[in-house]
Amino acid sequence: MAVNTKTAVMTKLQARLSPRWIAALVVVILAFLLPTIIHNDYYIRVAITMCIWGVLCVGFRLMFLAGEMNVGLPAFMAIGAYSGALLMVKAHWNWWLAVLVAAAMPAVVALILGRIVLRVKGAYFAILNFGFLMVVRHVWLAWPKWFGGGAGISNIPSPNAIGGWHFGSLPSFFYLGLCLLVLTIIVFYRLEKSKYGLTMKAMGQADMLTEAVGVNIMRYKLAAFVLCALFSGVVGCYFASVQHFIDPEEFTFLPSLYLVLYPVVGGLMSFRGPIWGVVFLMALPIGLKEIPGYDPKIEPIIFGSILVVVMLFLPSGLVSLPARAMALYNKLRKVRPKEVEEYAAP
Repeated sequence: MAVNTKTAVMTKLQARLSPRWIAALVVVILAFLLPTIIHNDYYIRVAITMCIWGVLCVGFRLMFLAGEMNVGLPAFMAIGAYSGALLMVKAHWNWWLAVLVAAAMPAVVALILGRIVLRVKGAYFAILNFGFLMVVRHVWLAWPKWFGGGAGISNIPSPNAIGGWHFGSLPSFFYLGLCLLVLTIIVFYRLEKSKYGLTMKAMGQADMLTEAVGVNIMRYKLAAFVLCALFSGVVGCYFASVQHFIDPEEFTFLPSLYLVLYPVVGGLMSFRGPIWGVVFLMALPIGLKEIPGYDPKIEPIIFGSILVVVMLFLPSGLVSLPARAMALYNKLRKVRPKEVEEYAAP
């Protein structure tokens, strides 16, 4: 019995120490060292924005597993941002208490809204979610007394100090955003590898067949919808504190577009894909600006061209590029000796 237990522990430890896990650990360590390596505020702000979009895109993929394109996550992010900002600015709440409400508010809204919008599928579901985003945006504009109207809400404070750690500097915001991203990745990864995640994948492939074997599809989709809204609300409150200002113009059509663009380019079929897409597409403009004579006005053309190339030649996204390159390399290695023999033959 003791030998079997020891063998099981060693097998589990070897699985944990696989190259994939080691690579992920190295990436996280390097990310935490980023502020000590890069001292440019602009680059740190870009890294903070990557953390925000990483959380949203990981949540987007969870609903995609069930066959739904949840482009309404910016609306729940807006609800979280405004809820947290109002509590901190007008009621003078502690940030750590305000973020709990900022998470709960969009979750409650999603619980109510989900029972309506989840009854439709495909493009209709995406359109209803986008319509909800427009409704939320106009609510902020229609009641300026409460939500500041077009002027928005300013003087949003930073998170209160906790454990001797003070927030306010860009590195401190980056560490908080990175912790939020890592927590999101752990929660959603574990969820995806569980029975719940397998059921979600089955629903995305054949929802009617899944329902026929006794699965309550509405309950599973609603749970994912609420969970995504909850994390979107948390990142919305974080976003408001980073900016120290929010207004309705922050939540327009573009966030919904980017919410689809990043995961698709990175690769929706892989858990790492959305993160790859966020990092690549947000780092690309920084690299392009180093080119002499570069005009930022052509960025939409470049982004559109990348999307077309990925859809045509890399349908699984950029995350599949290393495997495709390795397969091509192995293919060339196998072909080359035959060519040498042909040319060497008398």
